[in-house]
Amino acid sequence: MSRTKNKLVETIDFELRKSTTYSSIFAQIIAFKVKLTTTDMEIGDMLSWKGPLTAGEIAKFIGLTTGAVTGVIDRLENAGIVKRKNDKTDRRKVIVELVYKGAMKIAKHFDSQGIKNKNFMKKYSETELNIILEFIRKTNEITEEEIENNKIKK
Repeated sequence: MSRTKNKLVETIDFELRKSTTYSSIFAQIIAFKVKLTTTDMEIGDMLSWKGPLTAGEIAKFIGLTTGAVTGVIDRLENAGIVKRKNDKTDRRKVIVELVYKGAMKIAKHFDSQGIKNKNFMKKYSETELNIILEFIRKTNEITEEEIENNKIKK
């Protein structure tokens, strides 16, 4: 790898780490404003893209105990962000489902950032956006692998 390419790779890696930290700090600020924890918000967001899940599935994915997840679900339910539904196939299971109207109470805090990001992305061509999308998906895949490989064994 050329020196220039190596430097570029190192700079992108640095900027990704910085982006993760900025995102974390921003999420903490919003969590404080809406009187939730960042874990509460992460689980709410996860439900927005994974769909309804059982408490056990949430616990497995995020690496928490089912007891800890029950506390999160309680807080999210009290805030009107999720609701519990009985599983039609197994009455012992409870499905946790996002409540759109409640989730919007949190989402609105991210609107300004989302609008700015979308407006910024419009300057790129479709080809460039596809490259960026591939990059983000792959870094997410790598991060998901690292989550799995580093979960605390119970």
